[in-house]
Amino acid sequence: MQKDRYCRLRFLGREDFSDDLALFRFDADTPLDFTPGQYATLGVHPEGMKRPLLRPYSLASAPHDDELEFFIELVDEGKLTPRLWTLSTGDRIWMRKKIVGRFVLDQRRRHHIMASTVTGVAPYVSIMRAQAHALK
Repeated sequence: MQKDRYCRLRFLGREDFSDDLALFRFDADTPLDFTPGQYATLGVHPEGMKRPLLRPYSLASAPHDDELEFFIELVDEGKLTPRLWTLSTGDRIWMRKKIVGRFVLDQRRRHHIMASTVTGVAPYVSIMRAQAHALK
């Protein structure tokens, strides 16, 4: 793992919506820049494992927010999400510094239709939060 490509996130808490769906809140140890609708790669690097466990998650927070928020669905047989469900306040995970993705608001259009299910709502939440902030 090339640690210079990653930053550390500190786990702040989780808001459960159901047994297998939650909003995870983190703060980063370094300032981050992203466009609403993009995704970050989160993960852990357990001792004894050669490679970190990494997965992409869309940000639900907007760039102006103090915290990073992610909607995460528990996959019982998954390698990463069961570990995320065991996080305690203050625990740290890894995140790639480069936040990427093209699923962003097309400012050239005036009207938009946004449809999604479960965690797919995250990029829309990010976009709407940023737009509400910009309109203030």
